[in-house]
Amino acid sequence: MPNKYKRTVGSRPYKNYTEHTLQRCLLAVKTKQMTQREAEKAFKIPRRTIINKIKAHHVQAVGRPTVFTEQEENNFVGNIHVMSEYGFPIDKTDLKFIIKSYLDRNGRHVKFFKNNLPGRTWTDNFIERHKTLSVRLASNIKRSRASVNAETLTEYINNLKITLSDVDPQNIYNYDETNLTDNPGQKKVLVKRGSKYPERICNTSKVSISLMICGNAVGDILPPYVVYKAKGLWENWTEHGPKGCRYNATTSGWFDANIFTDWFNNTLLRHLKKKTGKKVVIGDNLSSHLTPEVIEKCKENDIYFVCLPPNSTHLTQPLDVALFHPMKMAWRKILGEWKGTTNGLKNPILQKQSFPGLLKKLLDVLEPTLKTTLQNGFRKCGIFPCGVEELLNRLPNVLNASSSVDESFIEHLKVKRAETTQPTTKRKKIKVPAGTSYAHVDDESSDIDANISAEAILINTNSESVCDVDDCPVTSDGKYAVNNFVIVNYLNNMYPGIITSVDVDGAIVKSMEKTKAFYKWPIKEDTMFYKWSDILMKIKPPVFVRRGYFKVVELDEYTT
Repeated sequence: MPNKYKRTVGSRPYKNYTEHTLQRCLLAVKTKQMTQREAEKAFKIPRRTIINKIKAHHVQAVGRPTVFTEQEENNFVGNIHVMSEYGFPIDKTDLKFIIKSYLDRNGRHVKFFKNNLPGRTWTDNFIERHKTLSVRLASNIKRSRASVNAETLTEYINNLKITLSDVDPQNIYNYDETNLTDNPGQKKVLVKRGSKYPERICNTSKVSISLMICGNAVGDILPPYVVYKAKGLWENWTEHGPKGCRYNATTSGWFDANIFTDWFNNTLLRHLKKKTGKKVVIGDNLSSHLTPEVIEKCKENDIYFVCLPPNSTHLTQPLDVALFHPMKMAWRKILGEWKGTTNGLKNPILQKQSFPGLLKKLLDVLEPTLKTTLQNGFRKCGIFPCGVEELLNRLPNVLNASSSVDESFIEHLKVKRAETTQPTTKRKKIKVPAGTSYAHVDDESSDIDANISAEAILINTNSESVCDVDDCPVTSDGKYAVNNFVIVNYLNNMYPGIITSVDVDGAIVKSMEKTKAFYKWPIKEDTMFYKWSDILMKIKPPVFVRRGYFKVVELDEYTT
């Protein structure tokens, strides 16, 4: 079966019109504004098609019927949306296995799918049929960031409304620290068809230069503050940069309390002194950013610092939400162009004396859209206009999610969100005499030593989840616990496995696969959630036969 169908040259043309055009044509004929032949010429739709549509002939879609009904596919799409909102978006491979699980649970067999597993063609066509789905690159956020909820954001906005009452938008500022790296990133290039590993000669390094950016709700931006990673500052590192830009250096290359105080005194405070009325400065709650000197000067100049909720800057920081991504994309392009110049070719890393000029060029590129970008950032973060709706719209909708996720998607979520708790162990100091070495008992043994016990070998294959018997979580009836070996039933086939996590409704089991005569752990870990009814019995650890192969005595007896 071809992956993408192509029209045969010379074949009849098919549906060279949109659905909207067809409906306009049918309306004109039904209301007798046009005859069928006039509509055929006006809309370029065959008369036979017009007759069939009016008489409701051949109303079904052309081509092979889809494997699933329209309702089933819409349910799949809704579940994909829900999982994406919850921070667990699925890729094409996940979708294939979820569909397989759905078919297996319903006892359906699709002859077009090998072992009920959809192929690439079906997956691509499914995404193409549903225009609300698209393949995008996902950014990773920590679980602490994902834990930010509506209550936290609502409380933050309610407090912010009180602080921002009667404050002019030009007096509402947001500051944030970021960095520019010496890496222009990947780039699409033209190469010979079939080239697997195209390479581009371009010097890169891990050098990064820190910046402090600050702007207000009306779109005005302050001159940036640059921090180099160095023990001292040289004059040529500050030449040809943006107007008003200040430079400094630290051994870490990041902002510390002294550098932040200097930025506050010489950049922010100088600008705010020209403003009248109450001033509000919004930023993260890093302790290194607030010193007694800064707080005292804020009191003297009617300046109020507002700290964002912890782990929420991806939602509430205007510069982070709106400005930094386009800024870094533009920086990559500018850096890539500099790498192609004579100065860039002869230097393996980004020279500090070249950075001010490149920074000025970066701000010039951003200038046409900078004001609008900042204004959109403050609006998106609910700061100006002040309101929590913009923030809540970016959180998962729990009410819609609870009613739509079916069992196959719930099973996938349980595997994704399962956490195996590990008991804390105390370190034991080993006394090693001078001139001698030490080897762990397990490391002194050979992989092919037939005297090694099967239990020791099996535990080593999953050493991260091993816990003492007293510490292992058990089920409510006390029958099964973590690290118990069990027999599970999957599609009327029995497999041995080890329990890695238990739940009220079942357990997550890592299963073995069968070879001709024995069992082995698969190269790709086979972990799945099983209900208690599918976990048949507890067994002894498999018996070691030879390297990588085991014998499960109870399973052999159970199946015979």
